[in-house]
Amino acid sequence: MVTKNIYLYSKMLRTLLLFSLVYILLYYFADNPLQFDSVIDALYFSATTTSTTGFGDYAPKTPLSKLIVTLHMIVLIIDVNDILKYISFPGLKKLY
Repeated sequence: MVTKNIYLYSKMLRTLLLFSLVYILLYYFADNPLQFDSVIDALYFSATTTSTTGFGDYAPKTPLSKLIVTLHMIVLIIDVNDILKYISFPGLKKLY
């Protein structure tokens, strides 16, 4: 049971950290396409998107930022799908 919980949490944490890094790099090096006011705003956006809360404070405005946010959402759909499969079929040894 502990291994199952660690897997579920690590999958979402990986996604959160990956896209937090992406948004921070965009903030510093790609002319800030999402128009964040600070690095904290980039972290906030990643957390609200990953948690599927999506408050709407920030929205992608350029084609590059729309593409990256779309990729973020697709990765989340895959993560949630894997997690649901894992919960629904606890006897599976490996997720596909």
